[in-house]
Amino acid sequence: MRDFTEYELEYDKDGLGQKGRGLDRRRPQLYEKPPLKTTGRELFGDDKALELLKLCTSAGLSPEDTIATITRITAKAIIDTYYIWGPKDANGNLDIQEVYTCGSGAFNPNIWDYMQEQLGSNVRICMLDESGIGAKANKAITFAFQAMDAVLGRPLVVPQKVETRTPTIAGKVSP
Repeated sequence: MRDFTEYELEYDKDGLGQKGRGLDRRRPQLYEKPPLKTTGRELFGDDKALELLKLCTSAGLSPEDTIATITRITAKAIIDTYYIWGPKDANGNLDIQEVYTCGSGAFNPNIWDYMQEQLGSNVRICMLDESGIGAKANKAITFAFQAMDAVLGRPLVVPQKVETRTPTIAGKVSP
């Protein structure tokens, strides 16, 4: 968004990408990897964003098509992660009733629409603030929860959801 709005917008709040077509077939191999449980700027930082932007513009995509494509990559990654790591019912189907969102992507109607379409109308998608937790407090609360478990000596990692089968205490207490 910054590149197309002369750094006025950080994210597609109003759905500029809705005017374009998301082109999954243009997704580079980098984004075809299995969904990650966590990631950082090494995979999705400015360098990778510029790489993807150049790929889209060199393919002749308009700004709207580029934003729609990048938005679809983001939305699909979110959905893929739910289907792989989310809770399942006895038949192995995704078993969620609500999804709470926060961050800049939560204001993008393209992401919401795609998520709703993929998860079904029976899943309620809403802002994290509706849960009583302010979105701006999300990370602070998460780190406080992790710190409490470390102090109490409780494993935070759920062995069924990670590569290791050994329960592990995340973090350490230092004087």
